[in-house]
Parts: sequence; structure tokens; C-alpha cells
Amino acid sequence: MSQGCLKTLVFISFLSWSMTVVVVDSQAVRANSDDPDDFFEKRIRPILMTKCASCHNPNTQVAKLDLTTPEGFARGSENGALLDPANPEKSRLLRAIAYTESIKMPPKGKLGPDEITALTEWVKLGAPWPNAAAVKPQSKPAPATSTREFTADEKAFWAYQPLGGITPPKVKHRGWVKSPIDAFILQKLEQKGISPAPPADKLTLLRRATYDLT
Repeated sequence: MSQGCLKTLVFISFLSWSMTVVVVDSQAVRANSDDPDDFFEKRIRPILMTKCASCHNPNTQVAKLDLTTPEGFARGSENGALLDPANPEKSRLLRAIAYTESIKMPPKGKLGPDEITALTEWVKLGAPWPNAAAVKPQSKPAPATSTREFTADEKAFWAYQPLGGITPPKVKHRGWVKSPIDAFILQKLEQKGISPAPPADKLTLLRRATYDLT
């Protein structure tokens, strides 16, 4: 093979390698483009589906949180909104996946660095979902208040009456009474002609306690 042919082959090989690099680089650029829908589908949705949806879905909703829809994300959990538009870096979602607070998500293991980076970038973008407006945290509705007045019968219900002084009944065997409650028990026993049982010894009390615990 002549030296000219060899140089031509080397040049063709270099050109082919250069074109491959350009193609790969262009694909990387497209993968990291500013298209929010593309970014969400490729980087965010897989994380939510594989690491979050098993607990935070419409049926389970652990902590009343659904991470399968933009509405569920915007609604947040029972602990509050997941996104802080004024300070995205301090959003509850990012604090949870960073394991910097008591609530650590996912609980079975911290996300990988790439996953945390992707979620952080997504939150900074406003947490956009495809075919949905940018997620805006919704404030919790004020608790419903009732203006209905209680009826006279409801107000007279025994559970709502104030405690009053009650005089224990008089009994024959006052020596058996150790507390005011004993007087009420002894009164019923005496009305039926029944005498109280003698005090139980320690072994009997231990047997009774064992039966109760078992």
C-alpha cells in the first residue's frame, strides 16, 4: 500500500470518528435541552414512578400525598406544600430527598446524585408537568366552621353536664369502705343481701393479674 493511500485511510478514519463525536454531542445537547416536557419525561417522571409512586399514588396517598399527577403535587402533603417558589432551593421536596431533615424520602434509601440533581433543576424551573401549567402550591383550605346552635336536649345530655358534689350512700358495714366508690358498691350488695368477699391474699391477686394479662 502506498503512503498516499495510507494517509487517505487515516484521514477517513479520523473524519468518521469526528462525525461520531458530533452526533453523540448533539444527542447530549438535545437530551439536556431547555424543553421542559422532554426534560420531565426523560429525567423526572422515571424517578417519580420508580421511587415515589408506590407510596404516593391516588389509592395509597401516604401522608395524603399523590406524586402521579400535577394536581397531587400542587396539593402537597399533610405537612404542607412541596414547592417553595420564592426559595426553590428550600422547597420541602428537595429537603426531603437531601436527607437533611427528619423526613427523608425515599425512606428505603437516598436517591443517586444524578437523580437529586435532576429533581433540583426541575424544582428551580417551577416543577413543570407536560400539558399542565407550572405547579403552584395551593394553600390548605380553612377548616370548616359550624354555626349551628346546640338544642336544649343536646345541652342537657349527661356528658356535657358539669361535675357536681355527690354524697356517698349510707351503708351498714362502713368499715369495709375504703373510698367513696366502695360505698356505692356496698350499697348494691346490701340491697341484694350479699356480703363482700374477704380481702384476697397476694397469691390470689397474682393469679388474677396473670389471667388478666394472659
